Amino acid sequence: MLLSTMIGAAVIFLLLLTVSSFLFYWHTQEMGEKRRHEQEVSIFFMQLEKEFQESAAFSISGGRRLLLNHQGRTIAYEPYGTRSYIRRVNSTGHEVVLQYMTSVQFQKEEEGMHVEVLFGNNVYEAYYPHPGSYRVQAAE
Repeated sequence: MLLSTMIGAAVIFLLLLTVSSFLFYWHTQEMGEKRRHEQEVSIFFMQLEKEFQESAAFSISGGRRLLLNHQGRTIAYEPYGTRSYIRRVNSTGHEVVLQYMTSVQFQKEEEGMHVEVLFGNNVYEAYYPHPGSYRVQAAE
């Protein structure tokens, strides 16, 4: 009787240990993926801001494609496949700037641009004023 109780307790203990280990592993994987997305979006936003601030003009096509006139070159940020975004210079080559995202949306604002990146349920947003709007205001 005592032996069967001890075996039953050991089995329950092993089951609880296995389940808690699985839950811990699943949680750390999920958090690691979220951190990776945050880092990827942060790098994307920094690169985009630098080129946007140095550009002479910009245009947005369908909310999904951004064109920058940057130092005599045309830089395009556009979808590649269904879950990646690339950067192209003068319509040649490509550099992957975002992967596994759900969507990217560019929206032209009165004095700049609003960008929204969606990874699953996580939304990352940025607003960039365009230096051309400063030049127009200063000239008035």
